[in-house]
Amino acid sequence: MAIKSYIKRLLLYIRHGDPKINLDVSYLSEGAMLAGKTVIITGGAKGLGFAIAKSFIAQGASVIITGRDMDSLNNAKCQLGDMCSIRAFDITDAKMYRTFFEDAYETFGRIDILLNNAGISLHEDGFMSVTEKTWDKQMDTNLKGVYFFTQEFIKFVKEKNQMQANIIMMSSERGLCGDSIPYGLSKAAINSLVVGLSKKYISEGIRVNGIAPGVTATAMTGISEKGNLYNPATIGYRYFLPEEVAQVALFLASSLSNCISGEIIACDQGQYLSRNWG
Repeated sequence: MAIKSYIKRLLLYIRHGDPKINLDVSYLSEGAMLAGKTVIITGGAKGLGFAIAKSFIAQGASVIITGRDMDSLNNAKCQLGDMCSIRAFDITDAKMYRTFFEDAYETFGRIDILLNNAGISLHEDGFMSVTEKTWDKQMDTNLKGVYFFTQEFIKFVKEKNQMQANIIMMSSERGLCGDSIPYGLSKAAINSLVVGLSKKYISEGIRVNGIAPGVTATAMTGISEKGNLYNPATIGYRYFLPEEVAQVALFLASSLSNCISGEIIACDQGQYLSRNWG
């Protein structure tokens, strides 16, 4: 494929000379940063995914949120309003990917942004407590599902001849440090995938970035947004709110970050710089 690409570029150069690229940097209006954009957010019914969906909708996006539990999806839909569509969907079920994207494209015409947020952590007590079952369960959702769901999305982007698309991967600060349990290892692999996909597809107008939050107040971590966020174990002495991470996602989803691809943005006040996980 690389040789064919080089030959194609050479023929285009012979025919047209150096390509001409012109850019127009526009200033976005508050409340319209994602106006006209359609976004898929996996695992968007609650927690971090819900906060991101809420933030995107507030900036004019049409958002499709997915999840396994229909009750949670319906509850999220009631809160998010008419700009939110819901789909009961299990990211580990690869047989449903094609049908999912066919439905999404038929309904909305195009998908501009894919935000891979669905993920699980089983909070094992160190390396020796990991079993093959817990390994497979986390890797199937956090890595395998994300990998092949993203693959199917890129296939559709290319089939539909979209000029641009944007992929955001939800990683973790654990993926930025050495780790010995599946959750952190799966996120380290996601970080590698971000860089690899960006290198491969940025020339085709597809940006890929990742977000690596610190410990955030969600149901998955068991920390309440309404409670005391003090955390003496971190250099900033606090946990983070999902709305804070959502603002970083909004930046990466918008044209404000058009010159950024292949980056993992840590949202932990630099905690990952001084920590190795066990």
